[in-house]
Amino acid sequence: MSDDPFTDPDVADPEVSRALEIATKHIEDAEDILWTVAEQAESHDHLLEIEDVTSDIWAIQNRLTDMQEKVD
Repeated sequence: MSDDPFTDPDVADPEVSRALEIATKHIEDAEDILWTVAEQAESHDHLLEIEDVTSDIWAIQNRLTDMQEKVD
């Protein structure tokens, strides 16, 4: 068994890949919701907070993409 659970052949199977796809979809949905809210935000402070959270989401999306590439 390897130290990386995403490249270990006993773990890297279709279920892991599917779970990552589902997580990616939920994160994309969250991003879309935040963009919609940002467009409606009346407070500049709220807009800045939403942008910060959106940046965090992009980082998560990048990590999920990296993980998906390891699994595939």
